[in-house]
Amino acid sequence: MNLGKTIKKLRLERKMSQEELSLRLGVTRPYIHMMEDGERNPSPDLVDGMAIVFDIPAAILMFMAIEETDIK
Repeated sequence: MNLGKTIKKLRLERKMSQEELSLRLGVTRPYIHMMEDGERNPSPDLVDGMAIVFDIPAAILMFMAIEETDIK
């Protein structure tokens, strides 16, 4: 699973900076960077917040993060 790539993809599709996303989620810009790079995993509450910001259900956000190598 690569939630970081999914977060970055959705953020860029919406022409949103890391700074803007961090302000909307109440976290720091470096934290967004670390999530996108796979160095940090968001809490369930943060996933819910991202789902609201990106206007998609949280379950869909998590589904989008599943990689082919995760399916066996």
